[in-house]
Formats: sequence, C-alpha cells, structure tokens
Amino acid sequence: MKPGRVFVILCAAMAFPLHGMLWAQGESAVPFLLIAPDPAGNGWGGVSTAVVSDNPTASIVNPGQLGLLSLDTYFAASMYAPKTRWFPQYALPDLTYDVTAVNGGVNLARTFGLGLPISIGVGYSRVHLNLGTFAVTSSNGPQVIAKVSSWEQSECFSLGAGIDYFVRLGIGMNYERIESNLAPIVTEQGQTTGKANGTAVDLGVLLEIPVIDIIGKLQEKPVTCGWGLTPVANISAGYARQNHGNSITYMDVAMSDPLPRNAVVGLSTEIGLALIVDGEPWKVFAFTLAREAEDLLVVRHADGTFEYQSGLGDISFFKHIIQGRLNDDERPELHKGWQLAFGDAVFVRGGTFLESPRYGNRHYATLGYGIRLGGFLRLLSAVAPEYQPGDVLSFIAAHIDLAYDHAEYSTSGPLSSTAFNAVSIVIR
Repeated sequence: MKPGRVFVILCAAMAFPLHGMLWAQGESAVPFLLIAPDPAGNGWGGVSTAVVSDNPTASIVNPGQLGLLSLDTYFAASMYAPKTRWFPQYALPDLTYDVTAVNGGVNLARTFGLGLPISIGVGYSRVHLNLGTFAVTSSNGPQVIAKVSSWEQSECFSLGAGIDYFVRLGIGMNYERIESNLAPIVTEQGQTTGKANGTAVDLGVLLEIPVIDIIGKLQEKPVTCGWGLTPVANISAGYARQNHGNSITYMDVAMSDPLPRNAVVGLSTEIGLALIVDGEPWKVFAFTLAREAEDLLVVRHADGTFEYQSGLGDISFFKHIIQGRLNDDERPELHKGWQLAFGDAVFVRGGTFLESPRYGNRHYATLGYGIRLGGFLRLLSAVAPEYQPGDVLSFIAAHIDLAYDHAEYSTSGPLSSTAFNAVSIVIR
C-alpha cells in the first residue's frame, strides 16, 4: 500500500463519521475523542450528559455522573463485548473501537455515620481506536518495505463528588492522557514520525430533581396513588466541557492542531410508577425523554491560527434543548432520545442524531435495549414472594446487579449497522 493511500484511509476512519464541523469550522486533532462511548446512551440518540446512569462509561462523557453514582454505588465496571467494528460497511476486521471503565464510590454519611450527605468517587477508563496494520510497498514494485500499526487511545482518571439533600447533585473532573500513533510517511529514504501525545481535562455537573420525593419530604408523608404504588417524576440537567487542553503536535510545533474541545448541555424528564419491594423503591414502569446539544468550540482563522469559544459556544438552551430545533446554518448537533423501562429489568430505547446541512449534514436514528438481572429478581419478589431466594441470594439481589446494553445506528452511510455492546456489574 502506498503511503499516500495509508494517510487517506486513516483520515477517513478518524474524521468522517465523528463530527461534520471538523471540515467547516477547522480541523482538530484526535477527533476519536468525540465518539460517544456509552452503549446505553448511544441507544437513545447519544444522550449521556443529562441522563442519570450507573454505567461507568457515562462518566467519560460527563464526569458529573461519577459524583451521582458514588452516592449509592461502591463499585461499577463495564467493558465492550465484543469490540465495536468501526465502519462496518467496509468490512475491515481490525478497524475497531473499544472502551473499558471502572468506577468506585463511598457515601460518607452511610459508611462513616457523618451528618453530611456527601459522597466521593474515583474512576479509570480507557478508550482505544485501532486503525489497523498497513503494509507499505516500494514505489518500484510490490515489495513490502515496512509495516505500520496505527491506533489512538486515551486513558482517563476521574474524580467526582455527590450530595443528596432534597436534590441530588454530582460534579466531577476527568484527567486524560492522549496518545496518537498514526501511520508515518515511509519511503526508501526513511520515515517521519506519526506520533503525538497530549493531556486534557473534562469538567461536568449533573443535577437530578426528584419532584415526588421532594413533595413527600415537604408534607412529611410519602405521595401514593393506591395499590402500594407511588408516582415517579424526575428532572435532570447536565453540562460537560470536554477535552479542555492546548494542542497536539505530530511534527512541527508551528503546525499544531487544537484538541476537539467540546461543550454539551442537556435536559431529561422521567415519569413512571414505583412499588416498595424489600424496603426499596422498584420502578414498575418509567418513560424518559431527553434532549442534548453539543458544539465543537474550535474556531479556525484564515491565517491558520485557531481559538476556542467560551461557555456553551453556539448552543441556545431554549431553542436547541427546550424547542428541539436546529436551523440549516447552525453548528451545534442535536441528540434526541427516549427510553421505556419495565420493572428495572428491560429497557427499550430509541433516538435521533441531527446535524445541519452546512456542518456535516449527518442524520441517523438509533435503537437500543438493556437487560438487568437485578430487575428480574425484584420482579420475582414482587409477584411471587413465596419463591424468594434465601438470605445469601437475597443479599446478592439487593446489592449486585449485572447488565447488558446494546445500541445500533440506523443510517445509509458508512456508520450503518455500527453496534455497541457492553456488559457491566454494579455493587451497591
């Protein structure tokens, strides 16, 4: 394979499916950081910033998730099984995307008897995009003169804190170590490096407002609606500022490229019914709607220099989040999704991703589902209490949960049939 072709394939694999604005606003380095890593969130439009989740991959998107998770979870781990095939339409077996994440937390009030309803969480995650191994041939014939392996990855170290006082608030920070090992330009005379390293910081906040719980606390008695059921009404809002750092350099500092600094903001609403089972609320049914908007904050100038926008960039909270509208000439991307949850055991998800024609013009639908063992065990306790398991299994059912999540993109482009699958364990 000629060096030029190697470079073209790598550029296509990294940039085309990720962020259409890279072409119009100006290129950024390491765009693989913009791939949505959360399989559960990817099932309903790629929403992970404003939807409360105990899957540790969600903390990669919004480290505020770690703060909320630490309020009632000691340990959570997730891994892709199998790896996601990137560009599946091209049938390239070694072009893969893989994510592993581990989070841990401790509630200070519950563990140490402190009067403050505060928790602390720590986490680690690794994102790896394998771009394949390429054989470079001589310009004079098919003789292989070198083989190059290309990949990019980030390692993320996370810290979060949560507070539960009427509302639940999580804040967090990720510190990322970024490595990019692209194909060098190889000739008979030698080669130039295609490697670069960098660091970045993510900041995030996630607020959950349990409306019914707040009403119950204010009136000093729980809100019920008969037959032992209680209504569920939660509102969540999240904001994350991703990849905050300087630039990435492969060869010449004067030719450095900016990191893909990104702003994401969103809102979600959940309604449903819950039943008290074994002293804990069990959601019999829940329906959630979510909307998020994101904007790449990189702005390129005609002279090749660049700058970063501040705050939300070009995101309009009222227009893009509340109304869910996006004009043809606007830069932000919109994520819209919904989720149906049955007994905390089966989750059905759907959503859409929208990008304006001027800045990428990508439109695709997403579908997904999730299965949780803990929900089925609690369902058994609710409908057939005489068949409840023994003390050991009851303890496991109350404190350990196993989950499987699947998501798939539905589109006519190269991302068609891209699937994300992950298995997770949660210990509370």
